[in-house]
Amino acid sequence: LFQDTVREKPVDDSEAIAFLSSYSNNHVSTISAVVITEYPSGIQSADTDIATVHWNQISDEVVRKVVAKREIFSSAGGFRIEDEDLNPLIDRIEGTVDSVMGLPLELTARLLRQVIQMSS
Repeated sequence: LFQDTVREKPVDDSEAIAFLSSYSNNHVSTISAVVITEYPSGIQSADTDIATVHWNQISDEVVRKVVAKREIFSSAGGFRIEDEDLNPLIDRIEGTVDSVMGLPLELTARLLRQVIQMSS
């Protein structure tokens, strides 16, 4: 989520460049949803987790290098915090790294415990 706009995976180089450039000295949030279902009862527990990545300046050179690797095209929002060129440019992360990467482990564990308790 960037400035109230949901960003999917970039569709081409131009969009990837625009996404990464816009994060320079700015922030972007990830929203992860987790649903745990016990089978066969159908008992469920669900929740969401939001993490925000605050970036330092991202130079045009770094943007070009990251886009050239093509890895960000499989990531919603067009960034990967584990990228060797982007990672050093992270100022801070509000939330957890695993949430930014797509699976908030603390939330998942909490929901699993809830479903186990509800099905006991």
